[in-house]
Amino acid sequence: MKFYKSLFFGFSTLFIVISAISAYSAESLSPAEITVHWFCMLDAAGARLSGKTAGFVNPFMEEEQLAGPDTVVVIKSYSVVREELTGDTATISVDYDVMGESARATGFVEGRKRKTYKFQLKMMDGVWKIVRYPLFAHVYQETLESHVESLGKDCPKGKEKMKLAPINTPTPGTPTP
Repeated sequence: MKFYKSLFFGFSTLFIVISAISAYSAESLSPAEITVHWFCMLDAAGARLSGKTAGFVNPFMEEEQLAGPDTVVVIKSYSVVREELTGDTATISVDYDVMGESARATGFVEGRKRKTYKFQLKMMDGVWKIVRYPLFAHVYQETLESHVESLGKDCPKGKEKMKLAPINTPTPGTPTP
């Protein structure tokens, strides 16, 4: 429960900060890019890690978002880099600085790289909605660690199964990409 309170407080604070910043930078981002930026920001903060918080991204989605699979991509940062607009559709590219992936079955597997993902958007009732996005949640390391810690408080046996290896050390026995 503490995780969700922290997440709510974090989202609230982030909303205030982003609202203040967007007053100065709204001219530099298109409405489609802003939609993707908000999705990425919420995703990085852990919105898709749980069914209880997955609804935070629904206003930006064509279809209702459910919690993602047990695999997550651990990122250091992301940036919205470019837009391709064609009528009522848009493609927004996002560059991720990926640190690795974490899966319940294998633990953390390091794989530092830059990765570009192309989000597909569609104009629906005057609002840009995301129709194609990464399957796996893309979260900050601290967010994932906090989420795993909260799982341990709700279900101690679950925490043992989800225990994270240090971020720079792959889990023993797992292949390194």
